Amino acid sequence: MPELEKSGHRTRIREKYLKAGAKAFHDYELLELALTYALPRRDVRPLAKSLIQRFGSFGRLVDAPMEELVSFKGVTKNTAVLLKLMKDLAARYLEQEVRNEDIMNSAGKIADFARIQIGGLGSEVMMVLFLNTQNILIDYEIMSEGTTDQVNVYPAEIARKALLHNAKSIVLCHNHPGGLSTPSEDDILVTRQIRDMLRTFHIFLLDHIVVSRFDVYSLRREQEDMPVRARILDPIPHSPACAEPAGEYQP
Repeated sequence: MPELEKSGHRTRIREKYLKAGAKAFHDYELLELALTYALPRRDVRPLAKSLIQRFGSFGRLVDAPMEELVSFKGVTKNTAVLLKLMKDLAARYLEQEVRNEDIMNSAGKIADFARIQIGGLGSEVMMVLFLNTQNILIDYEIMSEGTTDQVNVYPAEIARKALLHNAKSIVLCHNHPGGLSTPSEDDILVTRQIRDMLRTFHIFLLDHIVVSRFDVYSLRREQEDMPVRARILDPIPHSPACAEPAGEYQP
């Protein structure tokens, strides 16, 4: 593409974005626009189309490991950094959305945050959100990394980290790379084990969220229709349900 024609094309797509926004673009066109900032002297439309075709979606592309991105023909290290940065910027945006309010009143934001952090990973991980007395996020940490269908979780280590963060409650988040977010029997068993360990230190377990790339399961939401004695999670601090005796919950 001649330099003047290339420059004119890039100007046109940037002006289209400013006027019409992202909804007016296909995934490959948005990717093309982003790539113009990493590859200023190339026609990047063919590369954008090839990347979407190879990975199947924009989400799978930005979730791909760095080494897989740089091995793709035409992708420079700068390009790969830009792709990973786009995901991290979105994750930081969602993190800030949940940092300054009661996290238990922001179920949708928690789910979005968990999905962007771990939903697209190829192996199972356990991430823990540490909360203060107002259920506001103190910090979060990936505690365990496993294989495509399992992850080893250590309740004592989760309790230790909660104490180090001076957390009064936590939310568990883990992913199912296979695509279905419904928890397994082992997931439920581990939830009980972590809850019991935390109770030793008077720390509440408020939710266990399971995510996949496109789906979310919240144990808190699902147990709302259960009899009190069948519930696994602790009552939310400062809520009316917190007045219920802990013994009412199934040990």
